[in-house]
Amino acid sequence: MIFSSWRARRSRKLTHEPNGRRRSSIVLLSTADLDAAVLTNKQHIAMRLSERMDVVYIDSLGLRYPRLNRSDLARIGRRLSPGSQSKRVAPRVLAEERAGRLRRVRPLVLPWHRCGWVRAFNRFAFDWQVRRLVAELSPDTIWSFSPLTYGVERHFKQVVYHSVDLLHHLEDMPSALLLRSERELVAHCSLAIGSSPGIVKHLEEQGATEPLFWPNVADVSLFSKDVLTSQRRRKVIFAGHLTVAKVDLNALRACMDEGLPLTLVGPIAIDGSLRGPIDELLAHPLASYCGVLSQEALAVLFRDHQVGLIPYTSNRYLDGVLPMKLYEYLAAGLAVVSTPLPSVQQSECADIVIADGPGYAAAVAAASDKTSPGVIRRRIALAAANSWEHRIEQVLGVVDER
Repeated sequence: MIFSSWRARRSRKLTHEPNGRRRSSIVLLSTADLDAAVLTNKQHIAMRLSERMDVVYIDSLGLRYPRLNRSDLARIGRRLSPGSQSKRVAPRVLAEERAGRLRRVRPLVLPWHRCGWVRAFNRFAFDWQVRRLVAELSPDTIWSFSPLTYGVERHFKQVVYHSVDLLHHLEDMPSALLLRSERELVAHCSLAIGSSPGIVKHLEEQGATEPLFWPNVADVSLFSKDVLTSQRRRKVIFAGHLTVAKVDLNALRACMDEGLPLTLVGPIAIDGSLRGPIDELLAHPLASYCGVLSQEALAVLFRDHQVGLIPYTSNRYLDGVLPMKLYEYLAAGLAVVSTPLPSVQQSECADIVIADGPGYAAAVAAASDKTSPGVIRRRIALAAANSWEHRIEQVLGVVDER
């Protein structure tokens, strides 16, 4: 009886306005933890939606098969630590006043999804966990970024599948299971969304009817602040996950061999890939590594540079990637030089240069000379059409309409 009364008071506090009316709520099933080293579209949407409604953010189900390295073992340890479930937290980028409307949930699942008995356990435990959330908060909508859901979408009236990665092409992923689960989710969802043309095509192949194309966007107001008065130097920058699985290290090295100082920002090899080649790159005399920065610090750093780099390799996973940094670079007034990613090639913008191989460094050097105020204003205007403010209104429109 005492527990029931406490739970009722807690539920009322979380889901009702001061005047007693019920607040709307949504569940976001993510493929990245809320406090991940690199901020992605999942955390951005959760934080901004939390200004308008209650948001339950479910951390990644741990889709990649874990390896015996420090990063993966530490993550498993955090998942198993006492008191970690359904804990209200604010990530380092979340303003203190927003924390009351954002709840983080660490899913009760084991990461060995290929194993039959593990899947059986996960289905039971995760379903129990989600049913408790639904009973407490009564959310109508689940917004899933994960193709693997263990069927919990059946507890919601509205199901949106927002695919931002072709995860089944990544190493150590349970590819067959992901594709099978994704087909089931697509058949059940009311709306499917893809963040690149390649992902939209994949969703159609999985059975989605008229999936929407929502490219990744940027915090334009933050990255464009004071850019017209900044004093830029002839330097280039890459911000993102430094991993040999994605980044063309030869292209970065060629830029420095061309005499261009290179700034690197982001985590190193958190996917368990080899770190040695990254360390060799950072040893170059023109390389400067700044670690992992907040969005605010990153925006300030961008103003000191002329070119933003997207030096990705070519593989089937990256064929579906439209990097968030594209519009962040443009909002900061930077020229963009990218390797031939299909999603970037379709942008057809004069300020986005596509180059590869021996010509990459030369294209970066040429782009560094184009920093007039008129050119910078044009880049900001292009980014302004792809802002988080616009995207959140689209999300709210979908939730309200559905």
